[in-house]
Amino acid sequence: YDAAGNYGQPPGSWYFMTSSNGFFEKTFGYSGTVPVVGDFDGDGTDDYGCYDAAGNYGQSPGSWYFMTSSNGFFERTFGYSGTVPVVGDFDGDGTDDYGCYDAAGNYGQPPGSWYFMTGTDGFFEKTFGYADTVPVMGQVYSTAVQGSGFSMPETYEEQVSYFKARYDKSDTWATWMVTNNSRYDLTFDATKNKPDVITISFRYETPINYDPAWTSEAEHMAVFKAMAQGAYPGYNFDFVFNGDTSTSYANIIAGIAENLSYSDGKDVYLYYETIFNHEFGHTMKLLHHYDSMATMGDGQYMPPGDTECIMDRTSSLFCSACRTALGLPLDVSDAAAVDAAVDDILSRYP
Repeated sequence: YDAAGNYGQPPGSWYFMTSSNGFFEKTFGYSGTVPVVGDFDGDGTDDYGCYDAAGNYGQSPGSWYFMTSSNGFFERTFGYSGTVPVVGDFDGDGTDDYGCYDAAGNYGQPPGSWYFMTGTDGFFEKTFGYADTVPVMGQVYSTAVQGSGFSMPETYEEQVSYFKARYDKSDTWATWMVTNNSRYDLTFDATKNKPDVITISFRYETPINYDPAWTSEAEHMAVFKAMAQGAYPGYNFDFVFNGDTSTSYANIIAGIAENLSYSDGKDVYLYYETIFNHEFGHTMKLLHHYDSMATMGDGQYMPPGDTECIMDRTSSLFCSACRTALGLPLDVSDAAAVDAAVDDILSRYP
């Protein structure tokens, strides 16, 4: 890309050499812009565009210009002087999004400020980096982290390293996580391979006489979803009453006769429905934080700095170790949503 138009070429000259169609050129852009490339219309073919952070020639600072193969030209304003563009599929919907990175921290912003605008999740921002650094793009996490279709690192150790840097965890924490990798390797693998939409089929072994009764099973499933997504932020659950168990990711069998809930493969047997988040943790290959019922709640096998976890039955949320293996953000918590859903369900139990 030749923004300035050197050697008598027009400003905004693009030159391409393709494997199937050979050489071609386009004119799109102007002096002072930088090139961006990505699949901005989701048709599977990369498009081109340019970013003008400063706002040259009377344009607005943070001006984006795109030329796409399916939808033609469009423009956006997002960013400010001193930022550099970043492009990637930040929400996992198959279409590239755009954003900008401010290493220096201009206009009172913190150094290492990232700003993203996505097609599905809208705007979000992160602070990661410092002055004189440059952005690198690849498998990027949004606030929803891996729950929105994002690819995870190849290895558990890379995941630990990423979380350590992102959440400023200690060396002691990272060492504990790696030393105890046998507790979390299988969960990490399950998380990497889970679908973008986690369909949970729900059925009764024995009907439960709720009082007051649910207005419909749709209301019931909505409360289940609120309870689950509060504990698994970023996961996209779909609870389906009497759903297809052959295609579901997991199956709930509620109203079992004995007060002993458990998980068996993809089947989750519940006496009390409110223990679903714990039992689904087993579906995701998580282990207890205790060796026996006598030591439940004692905080065994906890990473440094943690004392409570769903898998120890002492919290509505997971500890940092379980969250790392599950790909859940450490800075997003919705215990209130979990507790509200739990209270709603328990208030109806006979």
